[in-house]
Amino acid sequence: MGAGLSGIALAAKLRRDMPNAKVILVDKDEKFYYQPGFTLIAVGIYEASDVVYEKKRIISRKEPSGYAKKRIGNKARSQSTRP
Repeated sequence: MGAGLSGIALAAKLRRDMPNAKVILVDKDEKFYYQPGFTLIAVGIYEASDVVYEKKRIISRKEPSGYAKKRIGNKARSQSTRP
């Protein structure tokens, strides 16, 4: 699947719901552009840098399924996001 907003969200859901599945994102671009933010650039609320993200920073290969990092003090701890 593609590595746009929908593809990244679906990949995260599949990883969470099917931890043994192999999910592959295919995309030639290294940067992700949050397009809904473009209108906020036009009216001066956002800068262009506010809507551009490096995909390798927002797509995790290492985080175990169902866990999210929670920062407590100066330490990052894993916390289950499952009900």
